[in-house]
Parts: sequence; structure tokens; C-alpha cells
Amino acid sequence: MRTVASPSISIALATYNGREFLDDQLESLAAQSTLPLELVVCDDESNDDTFEILQRFSRNAPFPVRLTRNEERLGYRRNFMKAASLCRGDLIAFCDQDDIWLRDKLATVVGHFDDPGVILVAHKARLIDTHGTQIGDFDPAKGLDPLDILSSGPWPLIYGFSQVFRATILQFHDLWEHSVSHFAPGEQMGHDRWVAFVAANLGKVVILDDQLVLYRQHENNVFGGLKKKKKDSQDQVPHRIKEYERTALATSALENRSLLLEEIRSRVKNLPISNINRFKSFSKLSNLRETIYSSAPLISRMGAFLQLAARSTFSREKAWKVPAGLLLNDLCATFDPRNRMDR
Repeated sequence: MRTVASPSISIALATYNGREFLDDQLESLAAQSTLPLELVVCDDESNDDTFEILQRFSRNAPFPVRLTRNEERLGYRRNFMKAASLCRGDLIAFCDQDDIWLRDKLATVVGHFDDPGVILVAHKARLIDTHGTQIGDFDPAKGLDPLDILSSGPWPLIYGFSQVFRATILQFHDLWEHSVSHFAPGEQMGHDRWVAFVAANLGKVVILDDQLVLYRQHENNVFGGLKKKKKDSQDQVPHRIKEYERTALATSALENRSLLLEEIRSRVKNLPISNINRFKSFSKLSNLRETIYSSAPLISRMGAFLQLAARSTFSREKAWKVPAGLLLNDLCATFDPRNRMDR
């Protein structure tokens, strides 16, 4: 006889035109050795039979299934955040529509929350292709130190499909609305980046070696273990302009992170002030790089580069430094006369 996980776990599933692989995923949820409290699904205006598949599953599922159909497209970020906000469990597990959960995923993860300080648990995965054939292994938190996730730099990412986190993170949902992505102009932080960001600042993170999901790779993945960067119109933009826009966006995001942390700290008190200062300090460095690639006068660009060099900003080892490989690029950009051009 299977039991419901204690503390209770809600599964937050975001769907959009997922008919091809959705049945496999739903069957794997129903087969969990430890059952969730509920499955909460937000469908983002699918125009295939995704919602009908969900309705059919809900009639015989071994746990309650709560379905919501969005009245307008939200996009994956907002759709996942909406699904999480509707969950009632003590813990929340993000769920993609095209993967397969191994039978003991929830049973393996839930025990780690016996430690009240643990706020996020993640695990590893196996990569599979469209036919379900294993094609490799995947670490969704590669390079992160669970004892200090922020030591890896300002943009920690733990892929959402592997995350189970305390619902207390949702108390900051209103702040997510004001978050800024560091790579997607005009967008909030991704749902998984947001959870990793809050967790890294407020509690313990556990990263398991267990492979608990078959992470499917196919041509429609938004992100993936084998995802290759697509060429787009940005590839035709001169490097100096691309670097200016990229750095300006990073500066904005870093400033945003420090403001978000200040607000979180005003609510919970136990957030280290050093974390806020780390983001503020790096935003200043990013702002100097922004000046180098701008149309500012040569003397201003030289001043910015010299300040970066004087602070030993360029480093091969420290994550909160500018990568050493950019030293030559920044030096050349400093003296590039085209930076005077209006944009």
C-alpha cells in the first residue's frame, strides 16, 4: 500500500502542446512509490489535445488532480509560477510535461526535509531521446557548491525538473513579479532560477547524486542537457554593440538582485548582509564594463578599464570576477573609435 508523502508534496506541472510525451509523464507520476498530495496543472492555451489528456488522467489518478486552463498565454516562466502558487502542499516539485519520473523520486527526496533548515533539494538525471533510449547523464546543478551556491557566481541555476522546495519560498512571489532576467530583456527570472536564488540566500540546499528523472531531449525543449544555441538576428550585430547590450542587461539584473534581497531581508531578518553587498559590488564592476562598450568619450572608457584592472577584476578562478578571457576584448573595446557612434 502506497502512502502520501509526509511532509506533503504538491506537484506543479506546466503544460503547452504536450501531447507527444505527456501520457508517459503522467503514468510515471501515478506510479510513484510515495504519492503526492496533489497534482496541480496549469495549461497555457494548448491547441492540441493536451487538456483532454489531462482530464482523462484526472478521472482515475491515485491522487487529486486540479486543472487550470489559462485564458491567455503566460509563457513558461509565469505558467510555472502560477502552478506553484496554486499548490497546497508543504513542499512543491516542479514537473515538466515531457520527462519520466523514476518510481522512487518523491520517496527519495522527502526525507531530506526532516532537517528544518533544508529549503531546496535537487537531484541528478539520465538523458533520454524521443524514443526513451538513454543517451547520457545530466547534472542539473553542475558546478554548484550546495554549501554556498552563490560562490559559483550571481546566476545560480538548478534545473526546475529536479527541484523540490519548501512552499515558504512562495511568500516572496510578489517580489518575483519585480525580478529581472539577466539574459532575456523584459522578462522576469525563470521559475527555477528564482527558486534557486531565494533558496541560496535563505537556507540549506541539498543536491543528491541519485538520478531520479529521465530528462527527455527533443527539438522542442526550451532548455536541455544537449541544447545548442540557435543562431538568430543578434549574431549579425557587431560584437561591441552585443557586448554593451549584454552587459547593460547584466548590470540591471545585478542591481535588481540586491534590491530584491534587501526587501527579503526586511521580512525575514536572517539573510546575511554580505550577500546583498556581493551583488552590489558586482553590479558596480558590470557598470564599468558597460561604460567600456558604450559611446562614452575615450577618457571615460579608459578610466573604467583602469578601475577594473586596478581591482584585479579579471580572474580565471573567482566566480564573482570578470572572466580573464574578456581582458583582451575589453582592452580593445576601450580604444575602439566606433564606440563613439550613436546607437
